[in-house]
Amino acid sequence: MHKILASVATTALALGGLTVAAMPAAADVAPPSSPAAPELVVPADPGQITDCDATIEDVVVPEDTEAIDYTFDGRYLVARTMPGYTFGSGGSFGRYRHTPDEDPRQGGFLTGHTAELGIEQLVAPRCGLTVLSYEPVCVDGTPHLKYEIARPEGATRDDIALISWEGDRAGWEVLASGSGHDYPLSGLYHWPDIVVNADGTYSSRDNPQVRVADVDLHFSAGYLGADGIRRYYATFFEDAPITNPCGTDATVPAATPVANPVSSTSQSPSAAADSTEVLPETGATVGTAVGATALLLALGTGLLWYRRRLVARD
Repeated sequence: MHKILASVATTALALGGLTVAAMPAAADVAPPSSPAAPELVVPADPGQITDCDATIEDVVVPEDTEAIDYTFDGRYLVARTMPGYTFGSGGSFGRYRHTPDEDPRQGGFLTGHTAELGIEQLVAPRCGLTVLSYEPVCVDGTPHLKYEIARPEGATRDDIALISWEGDRAGWEVLASGSGHDYPLSGLYHWPDIVVNADGTYSSRDNPQVRVADVDLHFSAGYLGADGIRRYYATFFEDAPITNPCGTDATVPAATPVANPVSSTSQSPSAAADSTEVLPETGATVGTAVGATALLLALGTGLLWYRRRLVARD
C-alpha cells in the first residue's frame, strides 16, 4: 500500500483535463520546530564617576553589540536586548534596574528586555567641605554647637548641611545626627545626648549598646545642581567636643574591660545603664542611686527606733 502511495505521489493524474499533484506521504512530513530559547545576557556597567568636577558629559555610554542596544538621554542609561536575547526574569542585573519595555519611566510589563541606570548611579561627585569654624557655646543656659560652613560652589540654598557625632566606623556608629534633616550653612546646632560609660567608651543615650572608643565630628552637605547632578561635600574632625558647654567637665570612671568596646556589644540596655555616667548636660544617674540608698537607710533606722519605744512602754 505504501509503495502505491509513493508511486501516486510522483505521478500527475489527469481528471477531466485538470492535472492534480498527489500529496506527499504522511511519513515524509517533518514536525514543526520549536523556537530557540533566547540567550541570557548582562548589560555593561560603565561605573559611577565620583570626581568632584564630574558632569553629565563624562558619562561613557557602552558600545552597542549584536545582543544589546544602549541609549542615554541625560537622565537614564537604558539597555535593550535585541531579538534572540534576554536579561532574564530577575528584578535587577548588577546595578541595573529591570524596567518595562515601553518606557523606563512609565507603566508596562517586565519582560526581561529592558534595564536602566539613573543619573545618580552614573555621576555622584564627592567633594571636600570647608568648615570655617565650630565651637561649643552656652546660650541662655542651653548648650549648642556654633558652626560656619563655606558655601559649596554652585549651591543655591543654605539648608543643605548635616552634622553628626560618629565613631571610627563612619556611617555605622552614629551617636547623634540631625536625623536626615538639612540645616543652614551657619548657626547653632543642638547639643548631642551622648553619655560616657564606666569603661571610658561613649554611647548615645537612646542606644547604650553601641559603644565607641572615640568620637569624631562630621560635617556634610549636598545639593541638586541645575545640571541634574547631585553633589556631595563632606569632612570630619577627630576628637569631637562632647562636654556640655553649660556645665562642668565630666569625670570618666576607671575603665572596665569589655568584649568589644569599639562596636556594638551584647550587653542589655539595663546593664549598660547601670554602668553609665551621664555627661553634665543630661543629669546624673549615680546621684539618683545614692539618694535612694540613703532614703532606705533612714526608713530602716526610724522603724527600729519606733519599735524600741513600743517595747519600752510594755
